Amino acid sequence: MKGRCRPQPLREQALRAFREFDELNVEEVPVMAMLPAVYALRHNVSAYDVMYVVLARAAQCSLLTLDARVAASAPDCALLP
Repeated sequence: MKGRCRPQPLREQALRAFREFDELNVEEVPVMAMLPAVYALRHNVSAYDVMYVVLARAAQCSLLTLDARVAASAPDCALLP
């Protein structure tokens, strides 16, 4: 497959997926102001997971997670099902 172009249907599916994602009107959240809070929690869980914790706190909502470490690090907002 090296050096070959993707079949046209896959390209069309990808473009359709991009359009559909754009139609979801996903809200982008600036994270720069949240980085100090992320840094403060760096020893508890991964930075990737901490971003969700910090975002949940900023939005004053619960974070549903299957990760017990995340839930234990943020008992004020993280919930296990």
